[in-house]
Amino acid sequence: MCPPSQGCVRCARKLIESGGSETHFLTAKMLGMVGLDRSSRHRTLEDGFMQCLKGIIDKEASEDKVHAAAAQALANISSFSDLTGALVKRGGIDLLISLCSGHNMAAKHYCGTAFCNFLKDESCHDAIIREGALKPLMELSMDPQMANDKGLIKALSFAIYNISCGKHTVDAVMEAGVLKCLVAFSTQDSVAIRERVAAAICNLALSKYRRGKKTIALIMIEEKVLVAIKDMMDSKEEMLEMPEVTQQCVTALAIFAHDRKTHKDIVAQGCVEVLVGLGLVSNDSETKCVCASVLSSLTFGEVSRRKLIAEGGLQAIIRLSDSSDEKVSKAFVVPPPHPSN
Repeated sequence: MCPPSQGCVRCARKLIESGGSETHFLTAKMLGMVGLDRSSRHRTLEDGFMQCLKGIIDKEASEDKVHAAAAQALANISSFSDLTGALVKRGGIDLLISLCSGHNMAAKHYCGTAFCNFLKDESCHDAIIREGALKPLMELSMDPQMANDKGLIKALSFAIYNISCGKHTVDAVMEAGVLKCLVAFSTQDSVAIRERVAAAICNLALSKYRRGKKTIALIMIEEKVLVAIKDMMDSKEEMLEMPEVTQQCVTALAIFAHDRKTHKDIVAQGCVEVLVGLGLVSNDSETKCVCASVLSSLTFGEVSRRKLIAEGGLQAIIRLSDSSDEKVSKAFVVPPPHPSN
């Protein structure tokens, strides 16, 4: 195969015009390899890489293997962070939506990678929302056919985390149904996936998003996010291998607990038992610090206070308050929780 500098992309354009399905498939595969060439990436794009991919899809609207090869090519070239903005300007998001809409599992796998690549670049977030790509992203995340594709789920969990961290994206991702995706991903075996889920939940919990009079905390509780948080905190694997998951889950609980109306749900879902257990055994400084803050907030509610006492919470509070780490002992000084408006 000749390098892009010798006109491979220009050659591809001629093949697309004159060839049949098999030629289009092989051309898409060639573009996939060309898209990985770091040294020629800018020249590749300027020579019409995106026009070639769109031309192939236009001619092969129902050819699954061609779509898979085109999706792989898009995933490959979008892996270069300095090209994502240019790819968006050349119709990359529209092409991604088109490739997502089919039934081919291989194409969907590569679309997940491409979503992850685009959403690493915050400057692409507005385009993803504006061009209607959030709906396909969420649908791909909830597609039962793809539930066992661990590579896809990992890419999508990173993609959803990235856009959930955007400065102006929370309303859009919430309306698109991001919480259902995060709850589904929280049951995955991969610690790396659950770490991204916990981080996304924590970021969203910090937002001021509301539906009518319902705060983000109450919305999350309704959509089973609290159950997911409790289950992830209860995992010994996270505590040992990825303490960041527990830290972020407890941080989300701390945000929830600042709203008094969440206390009965925190108690009902068994979170108090987990928090007390963490307070008694955790040696991670950040986890202990946030745990102290949550336990302190829960002492303001009668139901949650009784539950704390019944579950040995006083011993956990004493252990944490006696910590040699000044940050942990100071974490008990929190303002009273506020009622939801």
